[in-house]
This record gives sequence, C-alpha cells and structure tokens, in this order.
Amino acid sequence: MSILLWLLCVVAMAVALLMIPHPALLAALVLFVAAPVVCWLILLLIRSKVRIRLTAPGVAGKNKPFTLRTQLESETRMPFGKTVMWLELTNAVTGETQKKRIVFRGSGEWTLQSAYCGCIECRTAGVWCYDLFGILPVKIPCKAKKRIVIMPDTFPVEIQTVLTRSDLDDCTEYAPDQKGSDRTETMQIRDYVPGDPLQQIHWKLSTKLDRLIVRDPAQPVDRELMVFLEQTDDNRSPETADALLEAVVSVCQALAEANQPFRLAWNEDVIHIFDVSNSEALPEAVSAILKSRRSLVQICGTELYQKTKGDTDMGAVLYFCSAQPDDPFPSARTQVYLCGDGNGENVTAFTPQNMTDVLSGLTWS
Repeated sequence: MSILLWLLCVVAMAVALLMIPHPALLAALVLFVAAPVVCWLILLLIRSKVRIRLTAPGVAGKNKPFTLRTQLESETRMPFGKTVMWLELTNAVTGETQKKRIVFRGSGEWTLQSAYCGCIECRTAGVWCYDLFGILPVKIPCKAKKRIVIMPDTFPVEIQTVLTRSDLDDCTEYAPDQKGSDRTETMQIRDYVPGDPLQQIHWKLSTKLDRLIVRDPAQPVDRELMVFLEQTDDNRSPETADALLEAVVSVCQALAEANQPFRLAWNEDVIHIFDVSNSEALPEAVSAILKSRRSLVQICGTELYQKTKGDTDMGAVLYFCSAQPDDPFPSARTQVYLCGDGNGENVTAFTPQNMTDVLSGLTWS
C-alpha cells in the first residue's frame, strides 16, 4: 500500500466516523493509523542494526550476464516490508557510472552485464526500509560494496622477435622460487630424488652429510622488457579505455606464454609495477591492472615514473596510450602503441575496430 492510498483511507474512515459515530469504526480507525506508525517507530529505533549484503561472482566476462544478489540482514527479528535501494555501478577503468533503483523484500536477484572490461564497483547509494505494511519508509545508514572484475576478450598475438636477454654474467637478480639454468648461482639446496641430473649433485656437501645433496640452479630475472599503460588522458572514451586494456592484456598473455619475463607498469596516483616471470604470475598482475582507475594526477605516466623510480635504463618499452606522448621514455627501444590517430618513428596507431589485425604480430628492434 502506498502512503497516498493509506492517507486517503484514513481520511475516508475519519469522514465515515463523523457521519456515523460508532465505537467499532473508531477502533478500526485508530488501529489503521497506529499499526503502521508503531512499526515505523520501531524500525526507526533499530535501523542501525540493519545491514545490506551484496554478493556476486568475483569475475565475469564482457557482455556476459552475471547475477547480483541483495540480502537484507538484521540483528533483530523485526519483520520488514519492502526495501528500496539505489545501486551505483561504476567501471573503474572507463569511468562510466549509472544508478539503478531496485525494490525487493528480504532478498532479490538482478542480472547485470558490462560492455567494457575493467572492474565494476557496485555500491549502495541509498537504502530505505518500509514498515511491515509498506507505507512509511526509514532511511537505513548502511553501506555495502561489491567489486566484479570484467575480463577482456583477448586475442592472439604472435611474438616475432625475441628481445635481447641480459647476459648471465651481468645478471645480479634471480627469481627466488623458479629453477633455471644458471649453474653459477644456486636457488636452493635439497636432498637428491631419483631423476635429478648428476651434474647438480653437490659432492662435497654430500660427502660431509653422508647423503646425496643436489643444488638447483637459479633463474636470472630479465628486467629488460616493460609493458607500460599510460592512463593520464582524461578525454579517452570508454571504447578507447576498453581497447587499451584488451591490447595490453593480450600482449602480456602472449609474452607469458612465450616465457618472456617482463614488467607490467601503469600510472594512477602512483606508479604500479608487477614483475611477471612466468604464466603463474600473470593472473595477479592482470587482476590488478583491470582494477586500476584513471590517473587523477595531472602529470604524464612517463614523468611520474621517472620522478618515483629514477632514470634507470629501461631497455625495451612497449608503451600503450591514447594520446601521443612527446617523450615516452629515455629508451631507444621504446615502441609506442597508440589507440587513436598518430604517427612517427616507432609509433603504431590502432583503433578498437582494427587492433586485432594491427597487433597480431609484434616486432621489437
């Protein structure tokens, strides 16, 4: 029952009581008025003990429906009427925001989907609970939030040139949890198991301990390749932001599958860097970049990187952006991949429509 209908009924009953005074009619009027008001007062007193819970899958695909569930929870046994909630949906990557008004009683399920990859943040922007009769609302001071990572539609990228790797003699950094081929450095020492190469047996230590001991060679970490996503452009469209992420993730996936170690970096208010040495390290890095936001710092990613990380030799840089930079990085091996119009030496321009063809094969000098 709406509050307007309830008020009209109250007025009608009051008029009837004036025309036909009767104790039963008076009792009905008092009950009709008092019951919703009493429920509303109780709801007002316990509103701080009411919560909204949002549940949804942590990961979904582009243009693939997923289910968001809402649940009203209370520390009391007070029955409620309907719940009206404004839900705010924001894609952290594209900056798109929309609001949905949803109505449910106790719990509800809603089917949503996103046309762009990134991270959808669902949060309550206002919650009103009604009394048991559904007449009088009380605003509930609670906040709920749920994040859903929308995975990009990746495409195959062929790596046509293997980048120059660091010489083992000059490498001073090694992967702490990955066996390699550099026998001059040891990752770990352990007991021999059948099948271990005889070359790995540590004979001196084995003699001392009276059992076979092997040493696993270390894996040098290649720091020469960096994939950088520039996020300073405030004018990029949702389609451009979506295409940039799809391009970056597709390239990273191809590099990981080719066992090419690299650094994935991007700028928000600060510089984020993930070292990806193998395919197992890729999901965490991809999840982090999909949750990234547009940079609020009005300074390009290159300058921010150099201010915070210094002017170290970066080797090869794959620089993804939507506005052509004046000076991406002080590296002769910087390749700029521009989602938009642009030209110049070492600049490859693409659009959301043709990026799968343009970026299908990448070559570095």
